[in-house]
Amino acid sequence: MVRDAAQPIFEHFSRATLSRLAHSDIDALVATHAANPFGPHPDELARILNVFRAQGTRGKDVILSLPNEGWRVATITGRGEEGSVSVTEERYDSVEEAEHAIFLRRLRALGLAPQPGADA
Repeated sequence: MVRDAAQPIFEHFSRATLSRLAHSDIDALVATHAANPFGPHPDELARILNVFRAQGTRGKDVILSLPNEGWRVATITGRGEEGSVSVTEERYDSVEEAEHAIFLRRLRALGLAPQPGADA
């Protein structure tokens, strides 16, 4: 999480970046991320990912590798006790697929990508 003194700067940067995102070619950003989820990324995508990654811990999606289950996505609930993550049912064959799934979840949360199973 960003320190309090930097919070106004971070919030300004986040608002500006997410505002630009609403006018971006989302399909191109998704395709670029899908091709190489861990980068390197072009400037626009890198800025968006920096905003996503700098969010607070509570509610953040993380990648888990569970024995015999492949890669899974979990959401940190922030309760600070055992069971403080909620693991999704989806399984991924690679960490790259799981990372891209998180990117899509973040875009969906902003209303910028269709929900799974929705007609595109």
